[in-house]
Amino acid sequence: MSKRNILFIADNNHYRIWPGKTYYDLLMKITSSSRKFSIHLFWTDDDPQVIKYWIENMKPELIVFFITGCIKVECKNFKFVFDLPIPNACAMLDMFFPYHAIEDYAVTGSLIHIGKNDSIVSCYQTMFPDKYVSSFNSRFINTQKFKDYNLEKKYDILIYGNRRFDYPFKKEKLPAIQKFIDRYETIHNTNVTDDTTLNFYYLRERLEDVLVKNRSDKYRIKVLPRCGIYNANITNEYLSMLINQSKITIACSTIADVMMHKYLEISASKSVIMGNIPEDYQDLLKNNMIEVDYFASDADILQKVDDALDNEQSLEEMSCRLYKRVHEEHNLDCAVTNFDNVLDELCLYHQ
Repeated sequence: MSKRNILFIADNNHYRIWPGKTYYDLLMKITSSSRKFSIHLFWTDDDPQVIKYWIENMKPELIVFFITGCIKVECKNFKFVFDLPIPNACAMLDMFFPYHAIEDYAVTGSLIHIGKNDSIVSCYQTMFPDKYVSSFNSRFINTQKFKDYNLEKKYDILIYGNRRFDYPFKKEKLPAIQKFIDRYETIHNTNVTDDTTLNFYYLRERLEDVLVKNRSDKYRIKVLPRCGIYNANITNEYLSMLINQSKITIACSTIADVMMHKYLEISASKSVIMGNIPEDYQDLLKNNMIEVDYFASDADILQKVDDALDNEQSLEEMSCRLYKRVHEEHNLDCAVTNFDNVLDELCLYHQ
């Protein structure tokens, strides 16, 4: 039986040009290894007329955009696709802003969140009851790049990634964000208004502040520049090697309670995660990392670090358990199977 014809159009910046190749590797694997579909991939910097000609001649069953999260910006040269009599969908990473999505996401036929988050899916299903809204069952990692390099543990704690993005989140009605705001108001005895900006990476910045201020004289703490995804020297295999040299590495789910890719990068590189646990990944992460609540006291954070680094055996056991599960359940071969299933569901929905 011949494979069904699918077209992918992916954002050229996030999915191809950026030095960090997480999503480039993902798309290359899916398009080359799909068992059910013949997938052709274009980029958003390709000539729209060439893509239009390809569509007219190849007549794909489905067209899927892979973007960060803003259709009107990332798909601005491809508005004609949404007017074609061919089902279309947008697969997105940053579906954290439903306030703006009410208008922006109305143009597409279906919405797919890249990663597992039942709360996000439920929110958009309520907003768009006539659309197919779903998600993949996880995020996935290239385990050929992120792996155990058997390097000496030179660092006790590694901190990397963006630590600050301020935005007025009160108007964004994702349940996880509203739950965070409720707790924030109680803890800080304040009132968050529609104009109040909050840090998306609240816990990651807190952990850096507390640990660097209070433990730099006691532990070997390695702090990488913010937004390292733009620096080829600290992405991909080079990042994995740094993580592999670290006993503990910091990760947080953001105030939207989303599992960021760092959780997989860290565990696949055989370091122990310190941070909070995203609700949708309790089964994977519970008892396999050093758990810290958003609003844990400074003393509690420091005690958890001290206890963890005093118990090398426990660190080794946690890193081994999670390393095994991530390499077995969240590799790119698993991604192919999951993406095939989601594409199957999309095609069935639009029949």
